[in-house]
Amino acid sequence: MLKKDRPVLFISHSAGRSGAPILLLELIREFKKKSVPFRILLIKDGELSSEFKLLGETLVWKRAHQVKKERFLARKTRQLVFRIRHRVRILFLKRYLQGTSVIFSNTIANGEVLEELKFLQCPVMCYVHELEASIREATNAATLQTVKTQSRLFLAVSKAVKENLVSKHDISEERVKVVSTHLSVLSRDPLSYKAQVDRFKLDNSIPANAVVVGLVGLNEWRKGFDFFFPLVKLYNNLFSGKVHFVWMGVNQNDPLHYRMIHDLDKLKISNSVHLIPH
Repeated sequence: MLKKDRPVLFISHSAGRSGAPILLLELIREFKKKSVPFRILLIKDGELSSEFKLLGETLVWKRAHQVKKERFLARKTRQLVFRIRHRVRILFLKRYLQGTSVIFSNTIANGEVLEELKFLQCPVMCYVHELEASIREATNAATLQTVKTQSRLFLAVSKAVKENLVSKHDISEERVKVVSTHLSVLSRDPLSYKAQVDRFKLDNSIPANAVVVGLVGLNEWRKGFDFFFPLVKLYNNLFSGKVHFVWMGVNQNDPLHYRMIHDLDKLKISNSVHLIPH
């Protein structure tokens, strides 16, 4: 399947600082160590774009369209010019990507782009991170069908993800392989690790002798954030002790952020809960 003289194309649905792009970065680093030729296609630009570019040639499918306050005709003209430029760039990208040996599509959300690239007639591997709720949010009937039709092999990050693909989307078990992922360990030195923990506690006003329970992820429903505050409240009611709960990955620009602060105060758990941006 893999031809050493033809590059692998890695497609990332985003370059935002979230789980799937971070894991893809780790995977690409492994390919680079083995001198496998590759290109990277980001559907959208983002905070991690510079890290992708450090690894190798990186292209962006969708450029952000700046919205300005202007008269109706001027706005419509600008939108038309943007769409024309976008299509011209897509034609260039499609021509440039000829010769790709394998497409590695990270997440199930890339059906629209896979449809555009099907002329490459190369095998597609889809690395699926999502369970059913996320699949419903990230796809529609057409894009999901494209992914299912074009992907020769599905890699699932967990057994639960595989079971969902098989039971809910009629994908045969033979086409789905569970591939556990990992993140690089920054330090295994116990002394260094203790220093990091001590510094984290100091920076976040957590007592030095407190136990810290940490979670990482966007503060959204599909990550279980709606259970977080009630569980902390329940724990505090049942047990005593200096335990502090940390959720890292909170979007402080969320218009509803004030509700989180309100709920913390209302439940009287603000002294033991720490909401930290990514």
